[in-house]
Amino acid sequence: MRHRAPRVAAVAVLALLAAGCGGDDEPAAEAGTPSPSASATTSAARVEQPDTLGVDVRVTNLDAHAGDPAVARWRLLNAAIVRTTNDRTVAPALRQVANDAVVRDFAQRLAPGWKDGWTVPNSVVLRIEDSQPGRVIGCLWSPSQAYRGKDGKSVGTADQSWLRIVSTYSGTGDALRFGSFEVDGTCAGEAP
Repeated sequence: MRHRAPRVAAVAVLALLAAGCGGDDEPAAEAGTPSPSASATTSAARVEQPDTLGVDVRVTNLDAHAGDPAVARWRLLNAAIVRTTNDRTVAPALRQVANDAVVRDFAQRLAPGWKDGWTVPNSVVLRIEDSQPGRVIGCLWSPSQAYRGKDGKSVGTADQSWLRIVSTYSGTGDALRFGSFEVDGTCAGEAP
């Protein structure tokens, strides 16, 4: 498991959480498990996008990845992280899209913010950099997930950058589970 400290305290909840959310100590879901849902089929040109739990999950280049079920699950993972942060408890959807080690790591990293009443905006802006079997590389616009205190004001100063998030997974369809979610530098690009 790789651990990296965030560049700026409270830059973004995902930067704090993703640093080291890799889990080699838990078995991942079985590869090749078929899914009964419409989103599990890769034969369709467009994959049904998941319910994002009331979170606005905007992928700026989603049209280019509309047929990729791993990208659809990555959107749900990001929504589940927001729900988990703001609800101050592990969202059931997080358990559906991440293995036990990743869930445990997020819960441990979020606990101090839960105690202090911190939240994040109910929206997240993402961009897909690459998606290959077993791995999604995406970019997170850090201001879209900057912590806010009980008073609604930003905690710290949010960096105006795209954080590069590397996520590995195994399984397919509804059995697809992310086994890591790590910040790996930044992505090039202008503000969305």
